[in-house]
Amino acid sequence: MVVQQLSSYKPGIYIMGRLFSAFTLVSLFALFASSSLLASDEVRLTNGGKLVGKLIEAEDGALLFDVEFVGQVKIDISGVESISTDNTVTILRQNGKVLKNKKMFVRDDQMLLVDADDAEAPVRYSLDNIKMINPEPWQIGDGYKWFGTVSAAFLIERGNTNSDENDIAIRSIWRSLEDRYTFLGENERDKSDAKLTKDNTKLTFKYDYFLEDIDDYMGGLLQVEDDNFADLRLRTIVGPYLGRQFFETSLLNLQAEIGPVYVKEEFYVAPDNEYPGGRWDIYATSDIAGGSSTAYLRHDGLVDFTEKSDLILNTTIGISTPLYGGLEGSAEIVFEYDGGAVEGVNKTDETYNFRLGYSW
Repeated sequence: MVVQQLSSYKPGIYIMGRLFSAFTLVSLFALFASSSLLASDEVRLTNGGKLVGKLIEAEDGALLFDVEFVGQVKIDISGVESISTDNTVTILRQNGKVLKNKKMFVRDDQMLLVDADDAEAPVRYSLDNIKMINPEPWQIGDGYKWFGTVSAAFLIERGNTNSDENDIAIRSIWRSLEDRYTFLGENERDKSDAKLTKDNTKLTFKYDYFLEDIDDYMGGLLQVEDDNFADLRLRTIVGPYLGRQFFETSLLNLQAEIGPVYVKEEFYVAPDNEYPGGRWDIYATSDIAGGSSTAYLRHDGLVDFTEKSDLILNTTIGISTPLYGGLEGSAEIVFEYDGGAVEGVNKTDETYNFRLGYSW
């Protein structure tokens, strides 16, 4: 019997089995140890609740917190009793000073910062002195942030009338603490029974330089536009402007600009025209609609100083909602008025769009 057992004994399999068991135990122990030692931040709420995870950022009275097994949630600071972080954070103070590699404890409108390397003594600040927690690199003077949206609205109709409508728009912005580059492009091309009924393009290039008061800026504009069905071969607008970033938060992002411009208009039939004028621009977004939706307003105006009735107004009002990843859907109303339209062309135009776009 003993001989039979020994003859069936296979050293390789036995050793491999023991090694596998040992490896499993070590792996489980390492997993348990790493999970227990993994740095976690903690938010205690005024209603007695507690969230464990990682603090992503804090700004404008709200926290963005990555909760374990849940994902990112936004928390109003008024509902927070205390915050403590095991992960290091970067603090941007109201005076522009940046504090890096800190661990943080917040309670009763006071923030205690401890150096992660114990190289400096702990420091206490009032929350009124804190502008942002974990700002993006560009917000502390490190490079540019590139963001924007490209979207399209299409309509295909087949039946008694065959219609095709294509409307494409792009908004691309490069933003740093010191300056901002903006490119806007719009193209609208409609057909009815294989005949063009609308064909226009507008391209806008802007440069903004922020002044000592970071909310104020000055800039320059170059805009070119054509509209075949308004007899407009090319309209060129160029000029400086002054602007102000009144708000730059998720609740309200509002900027406005105004300045003199030189305008040159070339027409297919009507006489060409050039004149000095004034231009203004307003852009606003807000998450006041709730959820992840964003309401937006875009408005610009152009007046001819030599003929006040030659007034151009463009206004877009809409709301966008994220769909998946960077994809978003939006519904908008576009109002356009051209007081200087040539004879036979309507002065007003109103469009309702449903758009599909991608934001980054």
